[in-house]
Amino acid sequence: MVKFGKKFFFSELPEVEEKKSKKEKVKKEKKRKKVKKPRKKINIKAKISSIIEIIINTFKKIWPILALIVIILLLVLGIHACSKNIKKKSKNDTPKQQTVKADIIKEIRISIFDEVPSIDKFVSNIEKFKDVENSISYDKDKLIDNHYEETGEYEVIIKINDKSYKSKIIVEDITPPELELKGVIITEGQTYSIKDFINKCADNSKKECSIKFTEDKYVSITAPGTYEIKITATDANNNSVEKITSLTINKKPEPQPTPDPIPTPQPDNKCKFGDGTYNKNITLTYNITKNNCAQDPSLAYVNNSYINKAEKMGVDEEKKLREDLQKKKLNVVINLQWDAYPVFNSSNKGLVGYTVRFFLTSGNKKTEYSIKSDGTRVFKSNDFGL
Repeated sequence: MVKFGKKFFFSELPEVEEKKSKKEKVKKEKKRKKVKKPRKKINIKAKISSIIEIIINTFKKIWPILALIVIILLLVLGIHACSKNIKKKSKNDTPKQQTVKADIIKEIRISIFDEVPSIDKFVSNIEKFKDVENSISYDKDKLIDNHYEETGEYEVIIKINDKSYKSKIIVEDITPPELELKGVIITEGQTYSIKDFINKCADNSKKECSIKFTEDKYVSITAPGTYEIKITATDANNNSVEKITSLTINKKPEPQPTPDPIPTPQPDNKCKFGDGTYNKNITLTYNITKNNCAQDPSLAYVNNSYINKAEKMGVDEEKKLREDLQKKKLNVVINLQWDAYPVFNSSNKGLVGYTVRFFLTSGNKKTEYSIKSDGTRVFKSNDFGL
């Protein structure tokens, strides 16, 4: 049975056996392929030497090209550096003043009639712009001959490199008025005002100045004597000046006693009050004799045309005298007095005329003189060198 069966098995399944045989063959083939071939031994030193040799050979072939590339790179870098240097130099060569800011002074104060300031007074760093186009223009509305004649604020335009800046000029009046005084001589009982003492008061602003007594006590002085008077002048801008002059009040002459009755002249006497002879040591300023006859002596002490004429001559002489004193520029206070005195004839019966006498004193100095009818001075003393 066994044999039959075995025989039967193989005889009955021939295809299976064939397939099995093929599978085994495939497996063997795969195993064979999987078996690794033995690696060849590599000589490292030889390999490195070979690589180095290749590099050297390659470098020998391409070094001219590399040198040319390096030269080109160096040229490019040099040109770039030069270009940068030129730009930097060009930038440095540009005038600094084009980038410097102008330092403008916002305002300048000047006195009236002063010449207007130039551009360098308004630009504190003007030295930075000497080679740059610049200009200055003023408010010309009230600018006359390069100065302003009125106080106030005036605009100034400054141009530097086509850029405009604004500033201003403030015109002030800091000069006091010019004041000239004169002495006043009156007789007790007469009045005076402050204008009597003013010879001149002028201000550079061409406006009227204000004058006043420095102290209230000078307003009304009545007692005879010589007084120092202080007067202050102030202009429209509150600049003031004080000066000193004098007031002389002469004592009023005391009434003269009534002269004795004049004797009736003899028939052969041609002059009712005697002739015109008089003491020649007296300087006769104003002669009132007529036909060599003296006039009524009572005229000596009353207001009449004769004495008025003599006093007028005295006023004229006083004016001339003050001008002479000013020319000498005497920096002292001089007391001045004068009066017209009657001159009687030798017989003391009639009035011949008047003599006008002047008296000047200052400390120990004294000048005394009379004037003739033509204004000539006859000195008794002359310490002031008139």
